[in-house]
Amino acid sequence: MPRTLLLAPCTVHLWPRRRHPVLSWPTAAAQTYQVQRSTDLESWENIGVALTGNGTPMSYAQPSTADKVFLRVVIP
Repeated sequence: MPRTLLLAPCTVHLWPRRRHPVLSWPTAAAQTYQVQRSTDLESWENIGVALTGNGTPMSYAQPSTADKVFLRVVIP
């Protein structure tokens, strides 16, 4: 049976000077969030450790020299 993956609702914007994507999402207190990246939308790798929400928005900036990078936040 396939595993159901919960995704956190996110917004993405670019840092004006460096043009790095910045991912932001609302959090719930004590909820765990894991930022992941991919270059092909099939293989995903965790970025750092899982983060614990506190009810305020969280952000992650992705410095990258890759032509393309995909980001997501999962609720493990």
